Amino acid sequence: LPEVIAGLAEFRGQGCDAIVAVGGGSAMDVAKCIKLLAATDSVEFPGFGAPLVRNIPQIAIPTTAGTGSESTHFAVVYIEGEKHSIAHDALLPDYVILEPELLRSLPDYHKKASLLDALAQCVESTWAKDATPQSKGYARRGLQLILDNFFPYFHKGIDFDVEVTRRIQLAANYSGRAINLTK
Repeated sequence: LPEVIAGLAEFRGQGCDAIVAVGGGSAMDVAKCIKLLAATDSVEFPGFGAPLVRNIPQIAIPTTAGTGSESTHFAVVYIEGEKHSIAHDALLPDYVILEPELLRSLPDYHKKASLLDALAQCVESTWAKDATPQSKGYARRGLQLILDNFFPYFHKGIDFDVEVTRRIQLAANYSGRAINLTK
């Protein structure tokens, strides 16, 4: 929460009117929480569906391929050391840019952990109680992209494969879309 409050103070103090979030899932979640609070004129998170004072446009640019936070309406925030999930339709970013070059220097450990997040979300979304034909479609597309591309993604030798990385990013995005529906 301290990062969210500091970001909110900066957002308001500088008179910003939009947010560009660049980073992994945690950075995306912090930016989404700043967006939500900036839209309320408060420092308290509104309940799901609560009306907002304004819309704050947000562009999400993930630098990992995992949680798909750029395509969900919820965020995780720690308040006094306790993990909380915040959900509101306004948390869904307005625009997403998937740029494979941003993953070029991502260490293998983070690539593996992130891809496992995407894989788990796709699998979970196929059998979730709230699964829908749309969420299952996103999950299947994500799974297929992961299965078709995980080997070259990790065993590329010294060459960085932009197209394989783009497909892995899309798989993570689909995993986020699926989990966004199934929760």
